[in-house]
Amino acid sequence: MAPKRAAASADGPRAKAPKMPQLKTLTSSNKEELVKLIGVLCRKFPEVRREVQGFSPTVPLEAMLKEIQRAAAMINKKLPWDRYGRGNGDTYAYNRVRSFISAFGKVLQAHLKTVEVSGQEDKIEEFLHTCYSLVLDMHTFNDPKHNGTQSRLKTSLEKVAKKYDVQLGEGSDISDTDDASQGGLALDA
Repeated sequence: MAPKRAAASADGPRAKAPKMPQLKTLTSSNKEELVKLIGVLCRKFPEVRREVQGFSPTVPLEAMLKEIQRAAAMINKKLPWDRYGRGNGDTYAYNRVRSFISAFGKVLQAHLKTVEVSGQEDKIEEFLHTCYSLVLDMHTFNDPKHNGTQSRLKTSLEKVAKKYDVQLGEGSDISDTDDASQGGLALDA
């Protein structure tokens, strides 16, 4: 019997890929093991450390804030025209902008998670201040259940601010302001 010949192609006989046992070991590793490996390499070799520092991600904060501000502007833009001076606090107005309020909430929550995971405290602080002012400036409706998204966003921003010890400004702590602490003014009215 004659030996088998390699299959011929246009470039000649097919070349076999070299075996790399190290690559097999790395592909079966999980994320934690790979992070530890990179940490060890960075400690042992300064040139690797310099290369890895170039890959540290920066959060595109300006683009995120611009997208959130655009979503907040859509809420005010889509409110119906105020006829007869009755205001835009009714259910009709809420139903007209409900989808825009939901979109604003989703965008803000998604970007809040991204910024929080990044761990860059200066970016977190700037993000919190800008978003908190946008949430406070949201249109308020007469029915409290229509303002649920606003209160949820406010609470989540305050939670992250407390975690990173960031002062959000006036009225950032809900528990400190109640009617009893204001000297009974709410009862006299």
